[in-house]
Amino acid sequence: GAWLEPDHADVSGGDGKELGEETRTMYAVGQSLSRACPAIAVFAGGGNITVREIRGNMEQDREMVLIAGSGRSTDAVLGVRDGSASSDQAVHEIASKSKIVRFEISGSPEQLARVIESRISLTSN
Repeated sequence: GAWLEPDHADVSGGDGKELGEETRTMYAVGQSLSRACPAIAVFAGGGNITVREIRGNMEQDREMVLIAGSGRSTDAVLGVRDGSASSDQAVHEIASKSKIVRFEISGSPEQLARVIESRISLTSN
């Protein structure tokens, strides 16, 4: 069994034994919840699972904040948006079709909070 944080009022689980198998369930729940309230996703670093998760947000037409300078998949997507080459077709598709806001890793947590708050207020109008 898994230990759950006692302050969490709601928990959703999915089938699967491997890392990343929860992604489909997570995005189904996210899509359902975003019908009633604005939603934005934040990504930093990551690998193949992160690419799948970014794609899931793209497919659900959700805006995303990508932390530039955090490495790996997040920087690959931002790099392609900035004109860099990549052999990964998924990264190219994401970079060209997604609603992405770039946030530099050197920014403060308060600045990130302001970016998220401003983007959410735009999507809720």
